[in-house]
Amino acid sequence: MEAALKNFKQVLQENDRNVDIQGNPESYFLIIDDWENEIKILIERNHLNTEIELQYFEGEKGLNEKESEALFSFLEEESKSKHQYLWIEMEKMTPAFDFPFKQWLEKKGYVKIPKQDEIDIKADYIPPSEHGMWMEEISLKRLKQYCSLINIAEKCLNKFKEKEYLFDFDWSNNGYDFNFYYQGVNGYINIHFEHEKDAIFIIYNEENEIAKKENLSTEEDVNQFFLTYFHSIEQKQRIKGIFEEYRHFFTFYIEDYCMEREMQNKIYTLLRAHYKAIEIEEISSKMSRKGENLAEISKYQLVIEFGEKMIFVDDEHDEILLVDKNKEGKEQIKHFILNKMEKEIEKNVKKLIE
Repeated sequence: MEAALKNFKQVLQENDRNVDIQGNPESYFLIIDDWENEIKILIERNHLNTEIELQYFEGEKGLNEKESEALFSFLEEESKSKHQYLWIEMEKMTPAFDFPFKQWLEKKGYVKIPKQDEIDIKADYIPPSEHGMWMEEISLKRLKQYCSLINIAEKCLNKFKEKEYLFDFDWSNNGYDFNFYYQGVNGYINIHFEHEKDAIFIIYNEENEIAKKENLSTEEDVNQFFLTYFHSIEQKQRIKGIFEEYRHFFTFYIEDYCMEREMQNKIYTLLRAHYKAIEIEEISSKMSRKGENLAEISKYQLVIEFGEKMIFVDDEHDEILLVDKNKEGKEQIKHFILNKMEKEIEKNVKKLIE
């Protein structure tokens, strides 16, 4: 890469031009100038790509073919060393070149990304572009394969989640990491890409250590990779889960209705008198996925569905009640509320009539 940059500078110097690089490795400007012309090119990186965009061009003399060849040799070598694809906003870039730039790109093997492909790829992984994007045809095929593997990973994790109520996952912000939780164990999955190689799937444990790592290229391989690891967690946590209380799903479910930790603990203690800890987690997960589990009685009173039971919460009096989810349970809640009301009436109205 250093040799390519050195060559680019030498080619520019032959035409009495200089190049100044400003910024950082993730986002920088190439400022190419002489006495009469200045070209400013923005180079930006994300996980998958290096994107080239012309910021401005002042003057009349753009880059010639030799200068352009040296520029692209540097940029292509740099992007490949970082396992990224080179994206070019061709329409924006054209004014900076003193020759038919589009035809030149086509000879180098670059193609314009078809509109539908651009949407499919960029919607989730790459920021949208105002203009049409160009990249090497072979790179486009590889990028599609990589994005397909990310989709396959999400599909496999969703399939596992449908069967396992003690499993959950979500995307990280960058679009190629998955955070997960399974039976008391947290971790995350990173999908790493290298040019001309299969994607590397890496699972990190809670200590941020690599727990499993493989090069994968098919849906069957990806699915087996996940199942093998999750099965190992299941084996380790099977006995541990009997004696330890995990509140991951319980907290996630209950905190939507009861924010105070003291009330959450009170509800959990009540549930533990009727359920094993793992049962509370499973029911909480099922309820979270079901949705619409709440009935509001008043500003301070509500009923939360919990499997085949209902939890009545009275925040005003700091009391809770667990009943069966049936007519008898409803009557118990009604009796509980009426009894409280009668006591309040007796207490507060009595002083007016004495």
